[in-house]
Amino acid sequence: MNDVDEKTEIVNSQVIKGILWRKKTERQEELIMNKKHCYVAVILFSLLVAGIQPVNALHKIPSDTTIGTWDNNPESPTYRTFTLTTDVSQGLEIMESNLILDGGTHTVTGPGSGWGVFLDAKTEVTIRKLTVQNFSLGIYMQENCSEITLEDNTVLNNNTAGIKLWKCNYIYITDNDVSNNSWGIHLWISSNNELTDNDVSDNAGGIWLDGSNDNTLTSNTVTDHDASGIYLSVQSSNNTLTDNTSSSNRDGINLNGVSNNTITGNTASNNQYGIKLVDSSDNTLTNNTVSDNTLYGIWLDPSIDNQINNNNFIGNTTQAYVDDDSIDNNFDGNFWNDWTGPDDDGDGFVDSAYIILQVEEDPPVVLVKDGTPYTVENGWIPNQLPDADAGPDQTGDQAVECVCQGEFGTLVNLDGSGSSDPDPGDTLTYTWTGPFLEGGGAAHGETPTVTLDG
Repeated sequence: MNDVDEKTEIVNSQVIKGILWRKKTERQEELIMNKKHCYVAVILFSLLVAGIQPVNALHKIPSDTTIGTWDNNPESPTYRTFTLTTDVSQGLEIMESNLILDGGTHTVTGPGSGWGVFLDAKTEVTIRKLTVQNFSLGIYMQENCSEITLEDNTVLNNNTAGIKLWKCNYIYITDNDVSNNSWGIHLWISSNNELTDNDVSDNAGGIWLDGSNDNTLTSNTVTDHDASGIYLSVQSSNNTLTDNTSSSNRDGINLNGVSNNTITGNTASNNQYGIKLVDSSDNTLTNNTVSDNTLYGIWLDPSIDNQINNNNFIGNTTQAYVDDDSIDNNFDGNFWNDWTGPDDDGDGFVDSAYIILQVEEDPPVVLVKDGTPYTVENGWIPNQLPDADAGPDQTGDQAVECVCQGEFGTLVNLDGSGSSDPDPGDTLTYTWTGPFLEGGGAAHGETPTVTLDG
């Protein structure tokens, strides 16, 4: 575990109270985050700050009316809207709770330092339709901010983090575009927050949770990071990751020193490592698709008591790596595309186990295996009924529209192209029945032409 010291430092004549972390080698590597590849050779420490006075002057919202206007809503006098009317070349500080900051698609641009938007212990604030760029921290919240909503913002080119939370709870981060920052979105000692439908790309690191619990990450797209796409560390626990896509990163999803998190329905593809667990235990990984990762689909070193079931491992260079100290994990019931048969008894499981780790003796000693590998992708999901769509009813004049009179009846074109099957990979077949002169009253195919009797 990392050592933590509370310190007071003097930086650029500012008194800073913060946290000095002495990092392990892997953590040092994670924090080398310059997207332009001009990496610092050695990182001695990272100062993650609380209570810093920003180096740039800040416009005070709502008192500064030189850059925007108030909308005093008579139906909600305690929840007003401040709308920017111009681009701004210095940061903004939200001075009150219970307000909306509407960027009006304007841009707040900094000098490469300071904060773009700053909130300290505020509640019931919404920030929307704002572009924040070229600061140290794009949007920064600290010390008991809660019930804050960030939606439809663009946060880019900030050299420490795009969006950072320090000791904040019940923050809702939705539909934001966060790119080309150091950290994309960073939660530090922050809990019960929701990150949904954000596009996080081309940062050095994507979405990072440090010492943060009970957060939910849903349907975020996290791509093109030199470090981890989604990273949980410093004893973060009870977080839920659902339906996220993490691709073209170094690590798709990285759990480092964490426990009791639920990772379900995510896609980790085209990374170096699809899912990585280091010093992590009692996590649940289920219904994820881990595919086409260039080094490993899943990597455990060392981690124990994790439940890794009902996942698809497809086309990874090495499907799974488990070190000798990680043998106490449950891998049963996954799909491995390099182990799909035989299934002589037709029960949907391969007749022999998928071997993940064994000692090469005579005979070999199996240490880690999937004892019930499925023969098909998503084999644990019950087959669902297709949705049959025969198109609109054809009666009267509709039945003869675009048809001609045949010798024995009326030709009609049937159309089942609107039908679908919710099960991926299943092929639809079509059978039509009716008063047809041909086929004994039955027709086949998606769009057959039939002759109606009479």
